[in-house]
Amino acid sequence: MILETGAFQGVARIVWVDRAGYLDPQRQPLADLPLEVRFSQLPRALRAVHKTGATLLLRSSGLRIAAGAPQPASWLDAGTDAYDVQGEVSEPTGRFLPRRFARLTGQTQDLAIDLYRSPLGARYQSGGGVQGRVMFDDDAPAALALIRVEVTPPLTGKLAFIAQADGNGEFRLPLDRLPALGKDAPSATYPAVLRVQASPDASRAWREQGIPANPDLYPSAQVLDMADATRFADSTSFTITPGTVATLTSAGKSTLVVQT
Repeated sequence: MILETGAFQGVARIVWVDRAGYLDPQRQPLADLPLEVRFSQLPRALRAVHKTGATLLLRSSGLRIAAGAPQPASWLDAGTDAYDVQGEVSEPTGRFLPRRFARLTGQTQDLAIDLYRSPLGARYQSGGGVQGRVMFDDDAPAALALIRVEVTPPLTGKLAFIAQADGNGEFRLPLDRLPALGKDAPSATYPAVLRVQASPDASRAWREQGIPANPDLYPSAQVLDMADATRFADSTSFTITPGTVATLTSAGKSTLVVQT
């Protein structure tokens, strides 16, 4: 039987990556909850098809005459056109924080966009974790700030972790791949370093107008040291005991204080 069918070509696949704790360089786990994706800029030539953990961007190639069902190859050859795609993504239950995004598509490819778990969606495991609240030095919450922690166990080398603060600057960061202390461990703690990325303008826009931020654009912040109340620097060092949950604060403060 001869069928006239509309064929679509795959321009790109947006992959919504679950960023919760350990930054695994070998894999990108997909966000496994239904998302609400709203495009503020999507060329009329493109069509978005949403699936769990991904959004397919397709371009119509016109009508074709084909025998039977369209072949999968008709979805693959995207050509070389580039498209500017922008929008917002949110997760209705609040386990992931909302964000804005902007990407440039080209040939068929995966466009990875990180989604960060809220304190509600973060879960501590056997490795323990860290928590706290990030504030700017003018006492305003550093809403939606990114918190990066590097821990260096003696046998594994550096392990990187990331979390995002909520609208109040509060965060929970599971250290889910942190190895337990061995029986003959030379120390009961592991050395760690904390860095923060934050934008006062993005924070204010969220607090006052509910406008999500694009964390890809955040600058690095200066952090008030955890041991020296007179020192701001691009990082601050501390120690962590695996299997425990520590609240991180700047020296002499009840919060982590940053400036940009």
